[in-house]
Amino acid sequence: MKNSQFKTKIVNAIKEIDKHDLAYLLLTSKSERTFRDKVACYFHKRDRKDFFIAREHYIKKSHKTFYDLAIFKRTKKSKKRKIPIIVAEFKVSAIPTHMNHFIEDLKNFKKRGYREPKKFIIMLTGIQDKLFEDAYEGIVKWHKERNSLLSDNQNKVGQERAIENAKKSFEKMIGDSSISKKKIQSEEIEQCKYYDKNIIALLWVVGPI
Repeated sequence: MKNSQFKTKIVNAIKEIDKHDLAYLLLTSKSERTFRDKVACYFHKRDRKDFFIAREHYIKKSHKTFYDLAIFKRTKKSKKRKIPIIVAEFKVSAIPTHMNHFIEDLKNFKKRGYREPKKFIIMLTGIQDKLFEDAYEGIVKWHKERNSLLSDNQNKVGQERAIENAKKSFEKMIGDSSISKKKIQSEEIEQCKYYDKNIIALLWVVGPI
């Protein structure tokens, strides 16, 4: 599977998720595993003739090293455990303009476990167009911090500005992690809805790293 094919499949898998579900998952709690599961099912459904798709794959000699997603080439001689051709990690940022806490995760991901397979990071976040009232406390993760992204612009203009700031934060994180921008495929998914809030989902597929 070529790098471009894998990235495109990831984007298509995320875009296939119902947009109301996508908004809900991005705003509430930790959802990395949920996205991983949906993407794994997408690959398994379409590529199981040629590949094995593993979730939470671990290295046999190091049970502490897990990968959210691993893809193995399937052949007629696929009887023994082999090294995957692709491994991937999923990250969801609750506060889109503060992604620096992922830098160490990226650096560690590049170093740990296998050296041979291609490694990818899939990152998602969501930005709303209206403030979350206090009624959302405990329901929407970091709702006050999300509100601060809009500043005084509680409309599409504020949302667009927050998106640009999120992109800048992401690019800085990638630069600080010594990853080439050429290895990034990005996507904006519009028309996601959470109650009366319009959500735009931002997706980045980075790799191989």
